[in-house]
Amino acid sequence: MNKTGQRWKFDPLNEHQVDAFLDELRLRWSDGKTVFVEFFKPTRSYSQNTMAFALYRQIADEAKKSMVEVKAECKLRFGVVIRKSDPEWAELYDSAIKPMSYENKLLLMQEYPITSGFTKEQFGQYLDTIIEEYTKQGYNLDDPRFMNAP
Repeated sequence: MNKTGQRWKFDPLNEHQVDAFLDELRLRWSDGKTVFVEFFKPTRSYSQNTMAFALYRQIADEAKKSMVEVKAECKLRFGVVIRKSDPEWAELYDSAIKPMSYENKLLLMQEYPITSGFTKEQFGQYLDTIIEEYTKQGYNLDDPRFMNAP
């Protein structure tokens, strides 16, 4: 369970975490504080993050590039396409980012959160596309789903 500022993220099936959350809720309520509860759709999983970094590492090793460069390339080439399914974001991208040079887009991708809000399905699509596209280019990638990576 993570408590970020005033936000809590926890597994609702974990009784200890639920009890700790309810204790905190009661304490804040008794102190006269207003409490808001929001529910969010689950985003990508820890195992998906692990898979992405395993792929970035493999591609970087074969391409003789840094993982930062490979991650930025993947975000730009594959993540942006998925993210553009949101019309508001697509409009922002097309007006502010698309006119930039490729090199500047890559620099931006090093800091800009393209994949952070992806759902598990979107991130799965992102990973599948990375594997498919880099394999087509002749990269010898081991699919992390079939590896014993931590």
